[in-house]
Amino acid sequence: MEKRAFRRWLEKCPKHPFRLFMPSTINTYVTDAARVEKHYGLLEIQYVKDHFAGFLNDPSKIPTTEGALSNYKTAIHHYQEFLDYRMRRTLC
Repeated sequence: MEKRAFRRWLEKCPKHPFRLFMPSTINTYVTDAARVEKHYGLLEIQYVKDHFAGFLNDPSKIPTTEGALSNYKTAIHHYQEFLDYRMRRTLC
């Protein structure tokens, strides 16, 4: 997981230029994405493999509550947007 680059992207959030995330929200997204990676393997591999469908369709590998699961899915959604953004910039 590219924590530093993900954090910088969230700080600027080019996909949502009028919405700025609070530092605590950014920390939560980075931490939650790292927890998903701990249980599912490298996020970049999961992205290439199935765009996180494995986690999103079956999040049972992460012992958690329903509320926390929603937070993990939100973090992965943002990480997917980050990787999509990086892929588009690379292809241009």
